[in-house]
Amino acid sequence: MSSSASAGPQAREGPVDSASPGWLLQALADGWNAIRARHEELTPVILVIGPGPLPAATRIELGHFAPMRWSPWRDSHLSVRADRLAAFTTAIQEGDQAGAMQALAASSDALLREARQLSADASAVMSEVLITVDGVAGSAAEIFATLLHEAVHAVAFERGIKDTSRQGRYHNARFRAIAEELGLEAGRDAPFGWSSTVLAPGTTALYRETLRALTEALGDHRDHSTALGDARARRCEVTLMCDCGHRVRPAHRQSIREAICTRCNQRDAHHGI
Repeated sequence: MSSSASAGPQAREGPVDSASPGWLLQALADGWNAIRARHEELTPVILVIGPGPLPAATRIELGHFAPMRWSPWRDSHLSVRADRLAAFTTAIQEGDQAGAMQALAASSDALLREARQLSADASAVMSEVLITVDGVAGSAAEIFATLLHEAVHAVAFERGIKDTSRQGRYHNARFRAIAEELGLEAGRDAPFGWSSTVLAPGTTALYRETLRALTEALGDHRDHSTALGDARARRCEVTLMCDCGHRVRPAHRQSIREAICTRCNQRDAHHGI
């Protein structure tokens, strides 16, 4: 589920260092939350800047929505289970019935706590919105249109609507309907269906302040930061230490330049090759 262009002519709260992509990333996160303010069914996401998932020779990828991509990451409880089992086994071997019952009760308590934690983790899984290095090469209006495009996929996901087919490449009429609802004009882009989206005239006025802030961040980013294209060669594990109260990590290895949680504005990503 992505926004794209055909290959060809288009080729923690607080101040963020403007010499890094963080300034632009924060503006994108603010843009997502501005969309959420008008469409309450949208949920917080992990917003990422990085290379697109497809080779540029096929088409230029501007953005991508990946549902349920980031999950809370916690230390394994296996060692706890092993300790409880060892205590129970030792008590049985030594004929210590009281010790065995105590170890069994402790093991049951540990399993119950883990089950509750797994339930909480399941409700804390977050989707991902990727804006690619090609996606941030355009104007503020074009970048925000990409962000809205991915918001359409997110709304469709929340509603249980299948808005794409062919591995997310073909955008059907249901995608078009939600796109128009969110303030986009959708046009046909064979063979990808209604995948070509631009801001509707009224949408520009509706998000005037968001577009102004994005324009400023974009100018600052291009004046002071190095090319984001360097991220293409780096594929790494990323854990986002999130102020929401847990650590989250992507479900798959992927190339990431930088990530931010739109729920708490935490953007410190810890990379490990």
